[in-house]
Amino acid sequence: MDLFRYMASEGHEQLIVGYDRETGLQALIAIHDTTLGPALGGCRLWAYRTFEDAAMDALRLSKIMTYKAAISGLPFGGGKAVINARPQDKTPALLAAFGRLIDSMAGLYITAEDVGMTVADLVVIKQVTRYATGVPEDQGGGGDPSVFTAIGVFHGMRRCLQEALGEDSLKDRTVAIQGLGKVGMQLAHLLHQEGANLIVTDLNRGRHCSGDNLDPNQASFQYRHTEALSVAWHEHNIAQPINFPDHSSIDVKRLVRILSGIKHEQHFLFDFQVSSQIQQAVEVSQTLLVMRVGRSGY
Repeated sequence: MDLFRYMASEGHEQLIVGYDRETGLQALIAIHDTTLGPALGGCRLWAYRTFEDAAMDALRLSKIMTYKAAISGLPFGGGKAVINARPQDKTPALLAAFGRLIDSMAGLYITAEDVGMTVADLVVIKQVTRYATGVPEDQGGGGDPSVFTAIGVFHGMRRCLQEALGEDSLKDRTVAIQGLGKVGMQLAHLLHQEGANLIVTDLNRGRHCSGDNLDPNQASFQYRHTEALSVAWHEHNIAQPINFPDHSSIDVKRLVRILSGIKHEQHFLFDFQVSSQIQQAVEVSQTLLVMRVGRSGY
């Protein structure tokens, strides 16, 4: 992969590579476009197979963050950071080193949460740089943005049903959720409250039943778990991938897209067999519009 050629073709401005000898930090920060303001975008912690994988993830997502800011009317550009590390390698010292890297950019990039990062992690980063958001409200932030993201996706689903079928009720519809992290678990509760049937899966086999992501004040929900990472696509009415990318093995030939999903490159899918008329109403909403709610939560 020729990264320079890719950056030129996609309009990127910078790709910053950071390494800290003491903590072993390996981080990349992609800046796509700062026409509207400093680049804002979350940091993703993931164990990438190669440097190119990490770089491409940051570059691809930073461009989408540019569009999110623009369509939301926010005075920000698009950026994205990735830390190449396993969850068990994440330490306060490593996060502080990442914060110092951000601070060295003097406000060009503002970080926030993404996969593998939490509000508590942002609090640590915020101690060494002011260019971090998504911290608790009592510390000047907007809190966990995943709450707003889940709400946005939930209402996006309802809107798509309204456009495709003429009614927006999720009651008795089967919804497949791939990925039960912060957003996925909250979305599952919202869907349960509406009477939807759930099929769930996650890379972490125990997450769906451990309860460690649940608010103790929230009621539990009924679900059916499937081992298949593809979430048995043929069995649902609506599918919601909320996980790390690479769903290339999913067979979408018999599915119709009605709404792009929340991890930027993924899609809500609606069973093609429901109605031939759905095909003419599929492009009723896009990731960037639904994600306005999530981004404003920063």
